Amino acid sequence: MRVYKNTRTSDRELVITYLTVGGSNIAPIFGHICMETDALSVKFNAFDSEETIKDPKEFRDLLKSVRYSDIVMINIHGDVSGYKKFDALKAVLLDEKINTFLICGIEESIINNRCLFKGTDAEFLMLRRYIQLGGEANRRGLMAWIFKNLGNADIDVPEPVRDRAHGIYHPDFPRDVTPEEYYPSLDINKPTVGLLISQPAWLNKRLEHYDLLIKEIERQGANTIPVFHLPTPSVITGSIGAIKIAEQYFKRDGKTIIGSLLISGAFSHLTLANPTDGSRDQEKINYF
Repeated sequence: MRVYKNTRTSDRELVITYLTVGGSNIAPIFGHICMETDALSVKFNAFDSEETIKDPKEFRDLLKSVRYSDIVMINIHGDVSGYKKFDALKAVLLDEKINTFLICGIEESIINNRCLFKGTDAEFLMLRRYIQLGGEANRRGLMAWIFKNLGNADIDVPEPVRDRAHGIYHPDFPRDVTPEEYYPSLDINKPTVGLLISQPAWLNKRLEHYDLLIKEIERQGANTIPVFHLPTPSVITGSIGAIKIAEQYFKRDGKTIIGSLLISGAFSHLTLANPTDGSRDQEKINYF
């Protein structure tokens, strides 16, 4: 367990327990937001799932922490079944009626565990929007919501901010470059490589590795069409899904304009994109 605590003291301390299960650990970001605030006294207890599995004492400390928390946040990469102790943890959360917000990559798991959150459906949707839209502003907005609604802090709570879910990215072009502005720069005498990159990386400006990849492909004599995207369609984020991304950015007048496609991510985004966009019942699409 790592504890983040600000210096303000008061008769009442807001306590947040945060559990990370796989994926990127953004607990330190939330922890430092808690340390920076002077709106209230707050304590943020961060746990890692691997430690709670390997060390029985760490799991006992997690259960102890959730029992006196104002809210428990569980951030799971994938499905809840990926955390071996989830059922045991959930039993405690339900038995003691502990307010819990589940952050999860599987819609069905989110719905099945909606009962853990004690707020209204509107509040639940707002918290989901903060998380799924991502970025610094939304992380701060989420914590502001918690500080005000659960800690009675006298602060304003900003609405979630939705940035672009997809678009062209190239280090030599403006951040808001449009396809119509970018395509004329392509040399018709060179092969063209389509490149799918992560929208969260674009949103958080963690693009150095993509910059190097783009530059190296171009150094070897090819055009690039780098497109940041989210693979799964979503009303919240505005994502249209990887299949429509390929159709929108890698085709012109019904013809494919790339000779190869490089998917720069941990998984095959084209494969993972189809369960919720209607393509499961369609013939597999070959873009070439």
